[in-house]
Amino acid sequence: MKTVLFIFPRNIFPIIGGDQIRAAQFLKLLILRYKVFVLYLSNKKEKDDYLKKYIPELLGSKCIETKISGCILRMFKTLINHLPFQVNYYSSKDLRKYLIENYTHYDIIFSGNPRVSKDILNLDTYKVVDFVDAASMNCYNAKKRSRGLKRVFYTIEYYLMRNYEILLLNKFDRCSIISKVDKQFIDHYEQSLHSK
Repeated sequence: MKTVLFIFPRNIFPIIGGDQIRAAQFLKLLILRYKVFVLYLSNKKEKDDYLKKYIPELLGSKCIETKISGCILRMFKTLINHLPFQVNYYSSKDLRKYLIENYTHYDIIFSGNPRVSKDILNLDTYKVVDFVDAASMNCYNAKKRSRGLKRVFYTIEYYLMRNYEILLLNKFDRCSIISKVDKQFIDHYEQSLHSK
């Protein structure tokens, strides 16, 4: 049986948000065919295998602790690496270290959110990303509703996220998304890019 490393930007349980519902559903489907290990970020340290009390069939789980103060400081990396603010916010040197040291132990790496996909991009392995929704579309809509500095922020984040989503489409072996509306939004600007 093949093994899957499932990565998520926050604890999946207890479920309080739609992204967690989606991640839990993916896990319940994946364990039917694969051995699954979950790696997730949290602002408080939790014991290894904490998630097994919710899904006992998991191979295991590991929490990588991230401090909120560090997350906010990392957002300034956007000025240097031109990645979306939200991707830099969730960037983790411990996640990167774990991946470098362990990715060859897994047959598939499944990123449950683009925010934690940056360090998977160039790994020589089979990669899957769940976009959840089109984050670029969320930024675009927020930009239209905002004024002043918030409008500037969302305008920048929209363009950065749009380019990042195209990068993920080209680097990952498989991608999933929550609805046709979100897919069409990403497809539209990816096709316009290739038509230039």
